[in-house]
Amino acid sequence: MGKGQKIAVITLVVILIAAIIVAVAMKKQPGIKQAAKVKVTNAPAGQVIGGFPTELLIDASGSADQSYAAAYNNANQYTVKVKSASSEQKVFTDYLAYFNANGYKIVNKNQTDTISNIYATKGTITVNVVITHLKVDNNQTFINITYVK
Repeated sequence: MGKGQKIAVITLVVILIAAIIVAVAMKKQPGIKQAAKVKVTNAPAGQVIGGFPTELLIDASGSADQSYAAAYNNANQYTVKVKSASSEQKVFTDYLAYFNANGYKIVNKNQTDTISNIYATKGTITVNVVITHLKVDNNQTFINITYVK
């Protein structure tokens, strides 16, 4: 094999190795997938969307303000916004007690002067409760409860 043929073979081998490396890298980083379609269904005003577990509405003084469901490819999200006459502290304490008494794991909890939240899980169920108290809006507490299954 002459010197020119050796250079051609080496060049071909280098090109093949480079092509293999590129192919492997592309396989590890798949292209951008199309965004999942989400179907949102709103409940009539003042009602709780079907599928939302009503046992999560633990504030007896509260009333549903808004509610909707969002259906994703592999999960369903149900959300209810509640107006309450209870204090932010009472609502926060009541939800912590409910989650602890009913086998939920508290993943995260936070409490400040203006907003509190609790993120809890139980098996494949995820619940996020966000509590805000607005003195300017008739001194009401707002509870946003999101349930994902």
